[in-house]
Parts: sequence; C-alpha cells; structure tokens
Amino acid sequence: MEAEKCFARSFLQQLEQKPIRFSEEFIAPLSRLEMVPQEVILNIKKIFDKIQLNLPEINLPLWKGIEEDENEDSETVDITIKTLRGPKKTVDIKVQRSDTIYSIKKSVSGIFNVELSQVRLLNKGKVLTDTKSISDILELSQTRLLLQVIIMEKKMHTEETQSSCKMTEAASTTQNKTIHSLELSADFWKDLEIFLSTKLNNNTCHTLYNIFKEAYANIKT
Repeated sequence: MEAEKCFARSFLQQLEQKPIRFSEEFIAPLSRLEMVPQEVILNIKKIFDKIQLNLPEINLPLWKGIEEDENEDSETVDITIKTLRGPKKTVDIKVQRSDTIYSIKKSVSGIFNVELSQVRLLNKGKVLTDTKSISDILELSQTRLLLQVIIMEKKMHTEETQSSCKMTEAASTTQNKTIHSLELSADFWKDLEIFLSTKLNNNTCHTLYNIFKEAYANIKT
C-alpha cells in the first residue's frame, strides 16, 4: 500500500514540473475558468488596460424631444379674412385646426359687430358649413388660410315683417309706377346667389337664380 502512495506522489510531482501548454487557438470552456490562477487573470487585465483605441470624436446634437410649444405651434393656423363686398376690411385671427367654421363665425360677428346669422364665410367662392373644421380645409403642411366674409342683411322680426307687408300693400300702386326705375347692382345678384347656395343644392339654386333674373329682366322691358 505504501508503494502505491509513493508512486502516485512521484507521478504528480513530475506532472507539476512539466505543465501542459495549449495552442493559441485553444478556448477553454467556461467550466474551467475557476481553475485559472488569479495571477494569470490579472496579467491579462493589465494587457487590455494598455490597449488604447484612438477613435475620432463625434459631436452629436443632444436630443431634447418634441417641445410642447412646437407641438402647439403646429396646431395653430393663421387665418386672413377679407370682406367680399362693401367697405374693404381685412382681419387676421389665430385658430386651432380643430376649430369649426361656427366658432370662427362667432369671432367674426364680434369683430364686425353683427349678428351671427348675418355672417357667411367662403373659401374659394364656396360657402362653408358651420360643422366643417379647419382641418377639413387645410392640408397637413399648411398653416395659413384665406377666407372671404359676406355680411348679409339683418333679418326683420315678425312684427316688422307684418308692418312691412301692410305698407307694401298700401303703396303697391306707387311702387308699380316706380319699379321700372329699380336698378339691382351686381352685389345684389351675388348675394342672392350665395344665399340660395346655402339653402338649396346646386341645380335648384341655379334654376331659381335664373328665374329671378328673367323676372327682373321682364319687369325692366
């Protein structure tokens, strides 16, 4: 038994004197890392610490994200409103893309000191409905809009209308004598066409408009 122990001891001593050398391509499995002496790990770390990479400096702009003010500016639209007839007047207002034509008409009625029912807003010659929003009219990249405004005649109340009818009946004879001298301006016919377009479809509006013009022409002849 003592002989086997002596043989094993001498064999291990010989192995320590002749360490195993691996090739440079050899990669030890992770399970053997704990067997690597600590001084070997420290030497490798020192080698890597001496390696310096000379990379060019790149100055990148700092990302600040989308600021709230810029986001709000993208939703703001500058609207220029010009009178289509009567005294020339131009008004500039700021609105949001989500605002409706109705809300803009309320602002315009206050600026011109007229009733809301008298205001008609037009875009490229077409009357805009109250429910339409600015986003329905503009492209996404647009931030400015030009609209025209027409201030219609103020509607009379029922009592005023009845009184006017009585006066008309009493003075019908006199009016028949002077009706031939009645001159209707181009503004009147334009207002009439716009008013009819807000109440009727295009075909009916065009037909009724022509009836009025023919009747006026017959009276004048």
